[in-house]
Amino acid sequence: MRPRLIAILDSVSTEVDTQCSICLEPQRSMRRLEVCGHMFCADCLMAQMKSKMVRRYDCALCRRSLLAFRRPGALW
Repeated sequence: MRPRLIAILDSVSTEVDTQCSICLEPQRSMRRLEVCGHMFCADCLMAQMKSKMVRRYDCALCRRSLLAFRRPGALW
């Protein structure tokens, strides 16, 4: 079974600056992880996913897995 990344990102725009929990910089456009609801800036999420860290596909705060495994008969 080949793992696939859940469509984990919901685009979230905020009117006030929100701080990214990874880079600690204020961000106007954040991304929310569907599996846990934690929010990070897109640059930090992409850097994490492209890194060679063992847990790169886990939430940086709660460590919930962002991977979904394909079920038999699934179309994706």
